[in-house]
Amino acid sequence: MKPSGPSLHYGWTIDNFTRVSVCEDGRKRYCAEFLLGTDKWSLLVFPWGKGNNPVPVTQSRDVGVFLYSVDDDVHNGLRSPSAAFAIHIYNQLVPGKKLIKETEHMFTASESDWGFQGYALHGEIVDPTNCWLVNDRLILSIDVTVAPEDRAQLDAGGMPCDVTLKLPCGVEMPSVGLFLQSASPFFREALQDMHGTAPIPVDGSPGTWTYILSDLYPLHDAPALSLGIVHMLPVVHKYNFTKLLTRLLTFIKDNSEELLSYKSSPDVPFQPSSSYVITWLALAEHLQLDDLRELCIGMLHTMSSRVARDARPEGGSAS
Repeated sequence: MKPSGPSLHYGWTIDNFTRVSVCEDGRKRYCAEFLLGTDKWSLLVFPWGKGNNPVPVTQSRDVGVFLYSVDDDVHNGLRSPSAAFAIHIYNQLVPGKKLIKETEHMFTASESDWGFQGYALHGEIVDPTNCWLVNDRLILSIDVTVAPEDRAQLDAGGMPCDVTLKLPCGVEMPSVGLFLQSASPFFREALQDMHGTAPIPVDGSPGTWTYILSDLYPLHDAPALSLGIVHMLPVVHKYNFTKLLTRLLTFIKDNSEELLSYKSSPDVPFQPSSSYVITWLALAEHLQLDDLRELCIGMLHTMSSRVARDARPEGGSAS
């Protein structure tokens, strides 16, 4: 069943379509981000097929075209929007003539792009007699409809939602003042001084606040944590949700190998990454989180010692 929600028509003109040098990793092109409701999207094109090395170029390769979610909440597993979309490639000689392919998908952390790996053969697109590509320029568009999300799914146990949180994206989230006050000294003070029912402006994304409110409401089990918590940590810290902050820091400590490392492929173990550690260290310094800071510094010392040991020549004296 196709979603019925906000819709958008977005066009993209791609110049230098066949030039490898203008492609990211020599393989792919992204359009500028566009906003539909509160969702951020991009189009992703592989002129020589997804996952293919573009050199040497062959006419039998596929052109891949995908809709890509660039929303942090999606990549961190906090939201899974559904969208129906149609992608068009326009003939530049015959008005109204176009290629069209349609599909729908629920976008998740593991499937954040969806579309057509074989939208058309590369040779068909670049053939000058077809007029899909003129002066190395391709014109395409997308019509996309995103399903509306039910943000009232959180069960507050019959308690009235007497506080509205207004997020930077414009979304307003109803919540229970009593639970906010009991969990956060920030809200305890803010709600005591509040007069009337005006929404309270807060930082953070819808996915982050859905997670926080789920954690506060007694009828919900504590939601599972994931590796994307770096985007949630500043909000939890700013509004001083002390118990959740403790859970987050414990999770970071217990999963530091994964959070501060990377995998070059699924078949190899995690490798410590100094750039990952430095990113977390900068966050710890900014938020003044001493435990996280010490964890990062300890990992940097360990990595430095390992590099020094590996560089030491075998045999002979160490002095």
